[in-house]
Amino acid sequence: MTGAARAAAPGVVAVRVPATSGNLGPGFDTLGLALALHNRFQGRPARRTTLAYSGSESGGLAGEDPRESLLLRAIGLAYRHRGLKPPPFELEVECRVPPARGLGSSATAVVGGLMLASRFLEPKLDRQELLDLSTRLEGHPDNVAAAIAGGLTASAVGAGGRVLLAKLRLPASVGVLAVIPEYRLSTAQARSVLPASYSRADAVHNLSRVALLCGSLATGQTADLWEALDDRFHQPYRSRLVRGFDDLLATARAEGALGAFLSGAGPTVLVLAPARARARLAGALLRAMEPHGVAARVEALGVEAAGARYTRAF
Repeated sequence: MTGAARAAAPGVVAVRVPATSGNLGPGFDTLGLALALHNRFQGRPARRTTLAYSGSESGGLAGEDPRESLLLRAIGLAYRHRGLKPPPFELEVECRVPPARGLGSSATAVVGGLMLASRFLEPKLDRQELLDLSTRLEGHPDNVAAAIAGGLTASAVGAGGRVLLAKLRLPASVGVLAVIPEYRLSTAQARSVLPASYSRADAVHNLSRVALLCGSLATGQTADLWEALDDRFHQPYRSRLVRGFDDLLATARAEGALGAFLSGAGPTVLVLAPARARARLAGALLRAMEPHGVAARVEALGVEAAGARYTRAF
């Protein structure tokens, strides 16, 4: 393949990539949900590498060393996958996904970089290559799979690093509220508190809940979602890093939510809610955070069905 690979003619390419929530309770590193909140990436080969940020969530990113950028690492990986040396790039990023909040900001950069690079390569990266390469860089497939495919996804890494993916459907009656704290929580810190192994009882608990969760969503039966979302692999450990987590879940349940869970590594909490309860829930969730001294916002987020896609330059 590398012998036939070549760089395509230069031009400006723009990509829009959705935010994602990983894990969805018991589906650790496996389940992902694409959300209607996006980062946009624009780039073209240039004489030297530049990286500029804009958008509501760009604060603190302007001083980032481009060499540490996941976006550039993803571009480099795509070129090396084709046996080519990556050129310098002129890059612009419009940030709307809050970083370090458990909403897949890093996955947007990985997928965005691979898709940008793909437009400058021949042959282009196909979807399987996008899935495999993004998982290799991200380390797990849940967020990148949902970002690429859109909607609700179940993914696994098979032989040789090949990512297997199935799309599920969130019932139309289920809406998503995101409780997004102002403080950040790095994925590295959130992973550091996880145990090295789990008991058989905990493994069976999570397997049974993942099966129940997928079955409930596939059939539109939401009555058992609270039980289906119960996790023993990461939430009991990470929730200690999320101020007010227990009160948020208790409030969500008392106010008629269908379920709630830590989004990815946190600290964002996603609440699944019927339409009639969303406005009441939003206010109650914010009040639940007040005793903990946490500044937060609640956003109603739709599900992004299409996944990442190319757009006009911005």
